[in-house]
Amino acid sequence: MLVIGLLLAFAALFTLATINASFPRQKNYRTAAAPVIKLLTSEMHLVSAGEYPFSLITEAEIYELYPYLNEKQQILLTEAYDLYTEALTSTANIRHRGEEHPSSMIDFPKGFIITNPQEVLKKMEPLRQVLAGEWGVFL
Repeated sequence: MLVIGLLLAFAALFTLATINASFPRQKNYRTAAAPVIKLLTSEMHLVSAGEYPFSLITEAEIYELYPYLNEKQQILLTEAYDLYTEALTSTANIRHRGEEHPSSMIDFPKGFIITNPQEVLKKMEPLRQVLAGEWGVFL
């Protein structure tokens, strides 16, 4: 009985030590991911309004998060980023604002709209979840 009690106590201490060791890493990841999440949230807001975002998240910004992740999480982040880029490059049906709302007086050089925002948002969502640390969704 005493042996079982000691084993349970050591198991509990090991579990607590393991959990506590991962907290600083998670905190550092969230701090590093915060600017990317902010940019993604802004982009998703524009897409939901039917506007095409022009400052997109770069691959370099994604790679900056790698030191805080294990190999499996890095793969999930890369896959989510690939879906994100696919959403904004091939899934999005983009039209120039002048085609949808012609005007002889106003020119919209960067005025592009997305005609299928819900489909695009659906493919952007995995990146938001991964950046927020919602790994259970993909594992």
